[in-house]
Amino acid sequence: MSEMIIKNQEVKKSASNNELQGLMKTLVASTSTPKSTSDSKPLYKLTEIYLGEKKETLAARTYNQVTSNLERFCEIIGFEKDSVNLDSDDLDKYCNVIKNIPKNFNNNKKSIRPTDSRLLSDFWIEAAESNKGDKLVSKGVEKHFSDIRVFLSWCADRHSTKRNYSNFQGLRKSRLYNDSIERTPFSPAQLELIFGSFLYTDFLREREQPKDYQFWLPLIAMSSGMRIAEIVGLEKEDIKTIDGVWVFDVNETWHSASRQSSEYNKRKKNKTSSRAIPISQQLINSGFLEYVKRLDKHAMVLSGLSLGKSNKGLADYASKWFNERFSASINLNKRSADGKQGVAFHSFRHGFTTNLDKTVINGNALNDSERHYITGHGQEGVRNKTYSHSALAFHD
Repeated sequence: MSEMIIKNQEVKKSASNNELQGLMKTLVASTSTPKSTSDSKPLYKLTEIYLGEKKETLAARTYNQVTSNLERFCEIIGFEKDSVNLDSDDLDKYCNVIKNIPKNFNNNKKSIRPTDSRLLSDFWIEAAESNKGDKLVSKGVEKHFSDIRVFLSWCADRHSTKRNYSNFQGLRKSRLYNDSIERTPFSPAQLELIFGSFLYTDFLREREQPKDYQFWLPLIAMSSGMRIAEIVGLEKEDIKTIDGVWVFDVNETWHSASRQSSEYNKRKKNKTSSRAIPISQQLINSGFLEYVKRLDKHAMVLSGLSLGKSNKGLADYASKWFNERFSASINLNKRSADGKQGVAFHSFRHGFTTNLDKTVINGNALNDSERHYITGHGQEGVRNKTYSHSALAFHD
């Protein structure tokens, strides 16, 4: 095998469809590609088609992650494996490798991988079997498996596999992952602790004076239900009126030329996350529009906030500030008594949606179109499935 080892291909950096296609052709150059029917194709060809379809619907960061996980799947199973020949043994091998490879193994620049696709599978099996250290945590494993389940379901829909392997036992969520902490809305007592802190009270010592981003970040989140990355990416020009209503214009375009050419990507979770969210009257009454008006052209709304590391996203710094430093400074207990539930910045989003579903005006609950208008979504989506906790009841 050592004679076949040339250099580290650094496959995960292949973010574009063209790069992936070139890589896969190189990997299979030394082997003959099996004949395929119109339905059955080599795995590398199916991944090219699949990623081509997904490129327009996935945000850049998500697309890169899916690409990386599919590459790993093909390396373990075999790029040239004809899809009609995919079977349970192949999936058992893949699942075993992912569950046992060393943690952060792909980032280890000393790991040299063979270029012959027939040897890649042996390479990953050996890496898994010889690992005596830390393995991927259940959440990391699930990130791999979830992308593969969607891909296998897509293959089955195309009749490219003998059956739908997305339901394969080994690919299902592990109990450890399912038992992870459930994010819940902040309780009234926790909200009182946050908004009764030094950020929002008078006569503070100089060292306790909050910065602009610290003051506005929780208020915007609580009143809009926006994701932290969406809030962090707001520029002055994203605060505008549409049909006479002040809104947060959540989009993927930098207004500042310097940011357009920077390493920072104003990406969203997915393409449908771009939307216009009405600004609440409570936030306007707090002086938000006057604050924005004083900002310089193209200024970030969260003035004074350092953007996160580009490989972790814009919200990295803001998330660490709130979830670690600020929460610790106000002694915010983030876990329930049984340890199964917890709160974090994202709890603002959960709470907003939960309270929206409980809102009653003149004896009537909000209808779907009204709720979607308030959240900026045009149709039924993940918000009702993931963020609503209408069955929860908090007690002081």
